[in-house]
Amino acid sequence: MAGPGVVDHWWPVTHDFGLVQAPLDDAVAALMAAYDRHEHNLRVESFEAPLSALFGRLLPLQFAYTRRLFVATDFGWTAYFTNGGAGSDPFPVMSLLAREMDILAMRVCVTPEQMYHQATIWEVYGGLSHTEHKLGYLRSIAVCRTDGRWSHQEAGAPFAFEDPDAAKARRKRDRLTPALLADYLANWGIRPLADARLEPAGAARGVLLAAPTHAHLPTRSLHEAKARLLG
Repeated sequence: MAGPGVVDHWWPVTHDFGLVQAPLDDAVAALMAAYDRHEHNLRVESFEAPLSALFGRLLPLQFAYTRRLFVATDFGWTAYFTNGGAGSDPFPVMSLLAREMDILAMRVCVTPEQMYHQATIWEVYGGLSHTEHKLGYLRSIAVCRTDGRWSHQEAGAPFAFEDPDAAKARRKRDRLTPALLADYLANWGIRPLADARLEPAGAARGVLLAAPTHAHLPTRSLHEAKARLLG
């Protein structure tokens, strides 16, 4: 029996990621324009390589986002990951790019069932032509389990394609299931993130923005990061 694909294997990096509605090079250029490359001491590397090699460039994992990886997809959006030890925490960069480029960007989070704290989260950000919110928020829905209890939060006006009955589900965890989230994303032509979406021709195309590792913070391998998050 075949093992899990590269995307599945690389949780927690890949269970909480960003999507920006722009080509890879445009997204990277916009972030570099917003950042001071020399102030952040950024090293920029471009790759066309197997997906596993691209994710491997994020190591070591750390609870400071010193490595940011943009990867092209076959559905036109660019995916975004970091070396975060508990997930890629895409909000700051996705919010920034949405406002700087006046486009849509998203946070998509679906944690593995074996994690102690579980969540399905969807956040949509936009520029000034979409919203006047200073952080670019258009819509957010989150169902999370913390210490065995589920919570549900949402903000912003629902999109026309959303299931109006979902928010009324008796169980809070059913108000945004992974399957329902996949249906919502399909309205933008976004397919479930999988190896074939990121390396459709056998190789993935990505750009890594790397800053020096914070020496005072612990670093972890992928295995060590997973062990800390398991229930």
